[in-house]
Amino acid sequence: MQELAAVLKAARDNARQVDADAAFPRAAVDALRGSGLLGLTLPADVGGMGRGPEEFADVLTQLAAACGSTAMVYLMHVSAAMAVAAAAPPGRPDLLRRLANGDLLTTLALSETGSRSHFWAPVSQAEVDGDTIRLKVRKSWVTSADHADVYVVSSLTPPSLAPSEGASDLYVVDAATEGVAVAGTWHGMGLRGNASAPMTFDLPVPQSDRLGAPGAGLGLIGLGSQIIDMADFSDQLALMIGLGVGVDYALFIVTRYRESYRANGGDVAAAVEGAMNTAGRAVLFAGATVVIALLGMFALGVNLLNGVAIAAALGVVMVLAASLTLLPALLVLVGRRIGEAGRTRAARAGDRPGFWAR
Repeated sequence: MQELAAVLKAARDNARQVDADAAFPRAAVDALRGSGLLGLTLPADVGGMGRGPEEFADVLTQLAAACGSTAMVYLMHVSAAMAVAAAAPPGRPDLLRRLANGDLLTTLALSETGSRSHFWAPVSQAEVDGDTIRLKVRKSWVTSADHADVYVVSSLTPPSLAPSEGASDLYVVDAATEGVAVAGTWHGMGLRGNASAPMTFDLPVPQSDRLGAPGAGLGLIGLGSQIIDMADFSDQLALMIGLGVGVDYALFIVTRYRESYRANGGDVAAAVEGAMNTAGRAVLFAGATVVIALLGMFALGVNLLNGVAIAAALGVVMVLAASLTLLPALLVLVGRRIGEAGRTRAARAGDRPGFWAR
């Protein structure tokens, strides 16, 4: 793809410095803005390129090979942009066009401390405030925090508007609005430039900035079902596949962390960095491969399987994001305990041959 060449060059040229300094990949993102690729999957009638999931997976894979942080920023932009495309807010008639032409960089603000691994299930409660909706939300991880121009923010639907218990909404919030703030810094050991920091949103938003009707914010899979047919079992399948690859990726990274911890004499930070520079890169490549394989079901031309492919791929993408951002952060917090347990077990084993040596 011709538009991608300049982006890949900017990403490769700056990848080492981005990771060393934990700096946002500004040059690569600027190249993305000018390339038209921020609108890769958006409809042509709003200025997008109108490409499908196969082209998106190909672009994302090449970006990930050049600079993981740039790939994460791009992934979250496309995910948020597709949510907007599925149910564009009536108060923002030009939003999709500005997302497509590179004028605006967007991202998802979904994860909250109380929602645990259920990133699509917010615990914060929005309230009706006159003609507006009052958001009072703290998000635990927001990629491109303080760098995105627009955030897609989730919250529970106000009780007076909720069609059912637990219903949620998505709102478009401008970064420059008073009440939007970054509440911490990003101290990742991998993908160090993607700026996945906590944020707070404490402000009134017009109801016209909501995506869809009240209670329509059922997460990415629910929104995706508005633009592609999905089987009823799509979310369960996505959950099962996500759990499977999530456990696999986590064990791979933790095992490599333990090996690095024992080898360097107990330096947690160095062990996490070593694990993410080796196992983390392998996990990123493996995850991208799984996503591409799942999207390969589109080649069968069966509409039912298209929806299943999208749901499962989204599940893997979110697990991949957690493996490369949340897991290293947890290892920094409890890594010494995990490393010492591995060291003690290794010392007890000594030089005894393992099972496969028999």
